Amino acid sequence: MPPAAKLERRVVTAAEQALERQRHVCPLDVLTGMGWLPPGLVTDWRQGRAPDLESVAAVSADRLTDALEIFHRWVEGRGLRPSEVDYPSATRDRRPLRFTMEDAGPICLTCADLDHLVFLPAGDAALTRRAKAASRLSAVVVRFNRSRKRHERQGLLVEQAALDQAEQQCLSDEEARARRRERDRERREAADETFQHDLATEITRLFPGCPPDRAESISRHTSIRGSGRVGRSAAGRALDPDAVTRAVIASVRHEDTPYDELLMSGVPRDEARARIRDAIDRILTRWR
Repeated sequence: MPPAAKLERRVVTAAEQALERQRHVCPLDVLTGMGWLPPGLVTDWRQGRAPDLESVAAVSADRLTDALEIFHRWVEGRGLRPSEVDYPSATRDRRPLRFTMEDAGPICLTCADLDHLVFLPAGDAALTRRAKAASRLSAVVVRFNRSRKRHERQGLLVEQAALDQAEQQCLSDEEARARRRERDRERREAADETFQHDLATEITRLFPGCPPDRAESISRHTSIRGSGRVGRSAAGRALDPDAVTRAVIASVRHEDTPYDELLMSGVPRDEARARIRDAIDRILTRWR
């Protein structure tokens, strides 16, 4: 399994377990559940004895960024409602806790002694991995998305020589990597087709009245790789009945009710869901 897929599985599993255990989940729950933030060090951080979480994490800052990006996709795919939570320290002044080693305000690249590095945009995993490995100094570049209220990765700052070396390495084995990508793609497609068939079968078992073509459509939609939808969660991959039912409910909500129109007209999400709940229940009862 590719490293990215392994990381996604670990993040989703930790998030699902935390949500099932306490009915809510935050990034701290996920990172702790993955073992990247030992509970004792988290306690030190909460009590103000650690400057920030990033400095006590068992992985690098870019790995933390990768995990949090996956977590945010999962949150959106599950339709969870995000909320902001303040983390004051357990010190007398109750100062806000810091998650990263960033200073209070922005500084220029020259002031940070990073102006000799060049920017490598995100997108080519092999080039990024090799450039980072070859560069003696590197830094993750993120941008704050105001609408989503989170930082999103833009790329990497690396040494020019390291980037040149990485580009040469990628060019030298481009054909081999292309063949490997094609083989991986074929294996993923075969695995996805098998899973989609099994998921459609489970939908039909739980909802015998659901038309077969609709069951197949729901299966294809919810199991799209990288979508963060229910079908890609650990519970969905295990064909957990609750997860399968959530996938069916999501399809009915968007396809058989005026839910999307209500949202577009400005109706709040919770109110829109309340309005169409009876319609969903009627369809599910008929399909059962």
